[in-house]
Amino acid sequence: MPLMTAFMAYNHGRSFWRWFGIGCCLPYVSLFVVMFVVRRDKKQLGAAPVVA
Repeated sequence: MPLMTAFMAYNHGRSFWRWFGIGCCLPYVSLFVVMFVVRRDKKQLGAAPVVA
């Protein structure tokens, strides 16, 4: 679980080692937390105004 959490976070611009540590402490919870963070970041990117 920690490796999967860290890999997912790293692919979306987050710190691999920080999320690996969180995944070691909270194995199942961390996966849901990182999915929430990634989803929130994608929504913020989609809602950003385009300046041309």
